[in-house]
Amino acid sequence: MPDAAAFRADLDAATVGWAFLSMSWFLPRALLASPTTAPGPPAPTHQATILHRLDQARHSSATPALAELSGRLHDTLTARWGSVPLPYAPAFDPGS
Repeated sequence: MPDAAAFRADLDAATVGWAFLSMSWFLPRALLASPTTAPGPPAPTHQATILHRLDQARHSSATPALAELSGRLHDTLTARWGSVPLPYAPAFDPGS
C-alpha cells in the first residue's frame, strides 16, 4: 500500500511545478489580454487559470520557498487584474 504522506508530498510538489510551468506558457499573453474569453467553446481565461494555479501552489508544504513565491505572484497579479475567478467546467457547473 502506498504511503499517504509520501503521495501527498509528491502531489504538492507536482502542483507547484505545474503552476510555474503552465504560468510560463500563459503569462506573456495574459499580461497583454483583457480577461475576456475567445470565441468558441467555453474556456477559462489565462488570467483565471494562472491565479487559480498559483493559489493552489501557495498552500504547498513540499516546497515552502516556491509556495511563498506563488503567494507573492498571486497577490501581485491579483492587484493588476483584480479577482478573476475560475469558473466551473460546464459539465460540473451547479448553476446549469
